[in-house]
Amino acid sequence: ERLEIAFGYDLTKAVEAVLRDHKLTPTETDFQASVRMVLLVPVEQMDTLRNDLTHQTAGKIEFPT
Repeated sequence: ERLEIAFGYDLTKAVEAVLRDHKLTPTETDFQASVRMVLLVPVEQMDTLRNDLTHQTAGKIEFPT
């Protein structure tokens, strides 16, 4: 399932750590005012991934779509 995430540069290490834990690599990464990534996530991992990303970024990550 496709998941788009957006976050400030200061959260890059935290987000990358979560993606490593979930063994995910972004299919797209855009560096502009903030970092935007597109991920392909197995459906059964989606809720856990979103929760982990929210927790590790203290709620600062955004899910634009």
